[in-house]
Amino acid sequence: MTSNNTLSRIYYMDVLRIISIVAVITIHITAGEVMAVNHLETESFRWWIANIFNAFSRWGVPIFFMISGALLLKGSEDESAGQFLKKRVLRIGVPFLIWSVIYFFLKHYSLERDNPDIASIFPLFLREMFFDRVYYHFWFIYVLLSVYLVIPFIRRAVKASSDKEILYWLGLWFITTVIYNTVQSFYQYYEVGTYLYSRVFDIPFVMGYSGYFLLGYYLHKHEFSFKGRISLYILGLVSFILIPAGTYFINRGRSTLAEIFYAHFTITTPILAAAVFVLIKNINWAKYLKGRLKLIVGSLSNAVFGVFWIHFIVQIFIVQRMDWVQSVNPLLKTILSILLTFFISYAFVLIIKFNSRLSKYLLG
Repeated sequence: MTSNNTLSRIYYMDVLRIISIVAVITIHITAGEVMAVNHLETESFRWWIANIFNAFSRWGVPIFFMISGALLLKGSEDESAGQFLKKRVLRIGVPFLIWSVIYFFLKHYSLERDNPDIASIFPLFLREMFFDRVYYHFWFIYVLLSVYLVIPFIRRAVKASSDKEILYWLGLWFITTVIYNTVQSFYQYYEVGTYLYSRVFDIPFVMGYSGYFLLGYYLHKHEFSFKGRISLYILGLVSFILIPAGTYFINRGRSTLAEIFYAHFTITTPILAAAVFVLIKNINWAKYLKGRLKLIVGSLSNAVFGVFWIHFIVQIFIVQRMDWVQSVNPLLKTILSILLTFFISYAFVLIIKFNSRLSKYLLG
């Protein structure tokens, strides 16, 4: 591998982080509109704008997991499980606890305004933390921390496995998690909530979000042929078309949104995520990112976790209260809301970083 390719790999991870947090913000910006399926006919243009933006952004969260897998599964062999967990869990756990407190009080005393009395605050907070009810986007942290607990063991297994064995592992994950969940979702949709269970698919150690970690590691390590990349891009394009189109067809006449095509384990999502990952990976970013632009991309990439923590506050308390943004046409409103939420959040992160101690506790 040439030095340029090595640099490109570093840059492409930065780019993936940035576009992934923009994708996450896009999902949150458009969620309210796309959930209003009762407007599907009366305000179809508004709903379709939200649906298309939301659908195209569904790769964002999986790619965050894939980036973590690409970087962590190739980590140092000398790092013990204790060292790994101490470094990673504390770095995320402390900001998670602080931001959970912040969102808890904002939710109860500013948004929902149920104003719990002083005596009930602490037990209510503990319940919401335990059951992941503090705020919507924190589910990602629960999953991330749970996968971190087994990363030291997955890393050892990966290092001892050949490429074919890793593909076998990914194949089992694809069948037990992606295919099974896709079939399960449609079965529940058409059988009105009936759960389909088969013990055949209950294979330990290969199910759930850890598969995205392994997929990221494999795609980072493996080089596809030109024909292989084109085939993947075509499948990704087909998936991108199917997600909004499928969402439309299964929601006609419904009063609540059926999110089958938006789900992280519906077959279209990992295919789209893999296509985006490989596409960004195979651009020679070292050629384009030079001088000041390279520094800006690095700064944006370093701020991504901070943007994740703060963006809902910016979205709700700043951007949604900008009348000039809310009054424009749906397409422009969506684009402006995404960009303003991202860059205002980024500005707050830069301000926090001026104080190293505050940055350590709030940003990790």
